[in-house]
Amino acid sequence: MENIEDQKRASVWKPAFQYGVLAGIILIVIAIVYYVAGQQQHWSSGIISYLALLVVIIYGLKTYRDELLDGYIKYGRALGFGVLVSLFAGIVSGLYTFALFKFINPDALQTLLIDAEQKIIEASPGISDRELDMALSFTRFFINPYFFFISSLFSTTFFGTIFSLIAAAVFKKEKPSEMVE
Repeated sequence: MENIEDQKRASVWKPAFQYGVLAGIILIVIAIVYYVAGQQQHWSSGIISYLALLVVIIYGLKTYRDELLDGYIKYGRALGFGVLVSLFAGIVSGLYTFALFKFINPDALQTLLIDAEQKIIEASPGISDRELDMALSFTRFFINPYFFFISSLFSTTFFGTIFSLIAAAVFKKEKPSEMVE
C-alpha cells in the first residue's frame, strides 16, 4: 500500500497542469506564427497544432509514468492524465483565442464575416438578399470570441482525449503484483 508521500508524489493534477499549460503555450506560438504569416486559416495549422498536442501528451505521459510512478501506470490513470493535459491546453489556447478576437484584433471578426459572405455568394450565386441576410445572421452567432473560446476548449479536449486513448494503451504498464492472471 502506498504511503501519503507516494500518493502526493504521484498525483496527476500538478504534472497534467504543467504539461497542459506547456501544450497550450505551444499551441499559442503555432497560432501566432500562422497569424503573423497571414495564414491562420491554412489547413496545416490544425495538423501541426494537433501533432504538437500529441507529442506533449506522449512526452508528459511517459515522464509522469517513469519519474513519478516508478515506471508503472494503469490504463485509466494514463488516460486521465492525457485528458487533463488536453483540458488545460484547451483552456490556455482558448483564452488566447478569446483575447485575440475580443481585445487584440476585434476587426478580424468583421473580416471573417466578409469572407463567410463571399463564400456563401460563391456557393449559391442566385441567393436572394433575404436568404443571404438569414445565412449571415446565423453565421454571426458562431463568429464571436465566446464561441471561439468554447470551440477551442472542446476541440482540443476532444482530440486530446482520442490521442490519450491511444497513448494510454501504449504506455500503460502495471506492476507485476497488480496484474491479473
